Amino acid sequence: MNKLLSHFTKASAAIALAGSLAFTLQANAATFKVINTDDPGVGFNDKTPAAPVGLNPGKTVGEQRLIALNFLGGIWAKALGGNDVIEVAASFAPQECSATNGVLASAGPFSAFRDFDNARFAKTWYAGALANRLAKTDLDAASGQPLPEIGVTSNGNLGKPGCLEGLSWYYGLDDKVPNENSIDYVKTILHEYGHGLGFLSFADDATGEQFDGLPDIWQHYMVDGKSGKLWVNMNNAERKASAVNNQFLAWTGFQSFIGAQQTLTNVDTLDVFFFDKSGIALLPGGTANFGAKEGRRGVTDSLGFLEDARAPGAACAALTSTQAASVRGRIAVINRGGCAFTDKAKNAQAAGASAIIFINNTPLFAGRPAFGVDDPAAGITIVSTLISQQDGARLREGTRFASIFETKRPGGMDLFRRPLLYAPTAVQPGSSVSHWDITATPNLLMEPNANGDESTALRAPKDLTLPLLKDIGW
Repeated sequence: MNKLLSHFTKASAAIALAGSLAFTLQANAATFKVINTDDPGVGFNDKTPAAPVGLNPGKTVGEQRLIALNFLGGIWAKALGGNDVIEVAASFAPQECSATNGVLASAGPFSAFRDFDNARFAKTWYAGALANRLAKTDLDAASGQPLPEIGVTSNGNLGKPGCLEGLSWYYGLDDKVPNENSIDYVKTILHEYGHGLGFLSFADDATGEQFDGLPDIWQHYMVDGKSGKLWVNMNNAERKASAVNNQFLAWTGFQSFIGAQQTLTNVDTLDVFFFDKSGIALLPGGTANFGAKEGRRGVTDSLGFLEDARAPGAACAALTSTQAASVRGRIAVINRGGCAFTDKAKNAQAAGASAIIFINNTPLFAGRPAFGVDDPAAGITIVSTLISQQDGARLREGTRFASIFETKRPGGMDLFRRPLLYAPTAVQPGSSVSHWDITATPNLLMEPNANGDESTALRAPKDLTLPLLKDIGW
C-alpha cells in the first residue's frame, strides 16, 4: 500500500476563516497559532467520544486531533527558535484516495514573496513564513491582505470505504503506533508543516516552468548530477528533464551536506550500468536476499529479454526451448509478477542465465536495497537485482549489453555524497522534487511516503529536515 504523504499546495488561495477557533501554543520559541476551519461537529470539532491514547488525554476525537496538532507545532516551534508567530489554517476534509492508495494529508504556504528586505537572493520566491522570518515582519499584513502562513488539510475519509481501507489515524503523542494499519498523525502533519515552512519548490515538476517566471529559493540549491547545472541556471526544458533524472537530482546546501554525512548510512546495492542514447546510464537496483551472496562485483554480459510488459507471468514455469535460448549465457531480463522471485530465478538459472535483472511492476524505484525471500532450498547461485519499471523501459531501448556491479554507497546520497532529492523517472505530482529521495537510509521525515520509522528529531544525526530549512534561511 502506497501511503503518499504530500500533495502540497503551492501559493495557496485564501480560505474563509470566519467563526474559526484559534488555539495557540508557545514552545520556548516561535509560536504556532492553529486556526480551526472545520464546520461544527466534524474534523477538529468531532464530538465522538474517545479514550485517551498514547499520552493524548483528549476525550473526543476532535479534541485529540487538536492536542496532537498543537503538540507537533511545539516540536517545530522549538526547532525553529526565534519569535515568529506562524498561523496555520487546519481542517479535515476528503483527499485524493482509493481503497488501496491515497493522500494522507496536504499542506503548503498560503503566500510567496520576493525582493523583500534581507532576502538572500533578488528576484527569488520564498514561502511566506520564511519570508516573514527573513524580513522580520509580517509581509502579508504589510500588504493589506493578512493570510495564515500555512494551510494544512488532513484526510477525513481515511479508513472509510473506498479510501485507504483498513487504515486509521493514531493520535498518540508517544511515537508508539500500535500496528501497521495505524498512521501516526503527529509524524504525518509534522511532515506537512515542513512543506508549509518552505520545504518545496514552486517550479512545475512536469513542465519545468517557474512560478510567475522567476526562481524560488530551492532552485539556488538543486543541482542536476549529470549536467552539473543548478536549477536556477536552467531553462524550462532542462528543469523538466532534471525532475525525472532519478538518482541524479541533488541538494547542494552546506548544512544538509554536513548533516547527510552524520545521518545517512551505507547500503549494499546491485546497480546496472549500460549505454543508451545519452551515454552511460546508471540504473539503481535492489539486491536479492536469495542467490549469490559473495562475488557479486562485476557481472558483465549481453542481455536476454525473456518477455515484454504484457507477460508478467513468464518464467514462473520451466522455460520453453525458445525462451531458454534467449537467456542462455546472458543476463536475463524478466518482469516481476505472477509468482515468487525465487521461482523465476530458479527457472532462469536452470535455462543457463548468467544473472537476472528483474523489472519492477510499479513506476517507482525498487526502494530499499533488499528484495525477495532468502530460500536456500531453491538452490539459486546466480546474481539478481531489481530495477524500476521506467528504468526497465530505458534498458529495453538501450544497448543489448550491461554490467551489474555491487556497490556500497550511502543510501540517499549521490557519488559526491550530496543528499538526493526525489526525482523518479515518471513525475509523481505533488511528490517529485520537493522531497528527499526514497533511497535515504535511514528513512527521513521528508520522504514522499510514510514509512513509520521516521524520526521526529528534525535535525542531524537523526534527520535532515532542519538542515535543509537552515540552508534556505531559517
